Amino acid sequence: YEAPVEEQNFSTLIEFINAMEVREDDEEYKNPVDLMFDALESEKPNHFAVRQYKKYKLAAGVIKYKRLLNQNKYKRATA
Repeated sequence: YEAPVEEQNFSTLIEFINAMEVREDDEEYKNPVDLMFDALESEKPNHFAVRQYKKYKLAAGVIKYKRLLNQNKYKRATA
């Protein structure tokens, strides 16, 4: 949608995925892709890509929460 036509390809998608670093010890950390979507959101808050990225980030948070719950269950079971 926003990238130049020559960058709308699978190689660019792989670059995005590689740039999506997550730091479990720093929940406030924003990787380059987060920053790019923040900039797009400030210009076009209702953009399709922004809405989809928010869903992706929400799902990632739910998965992280479930992982933490499972770790706590395991710790109690082995204690």
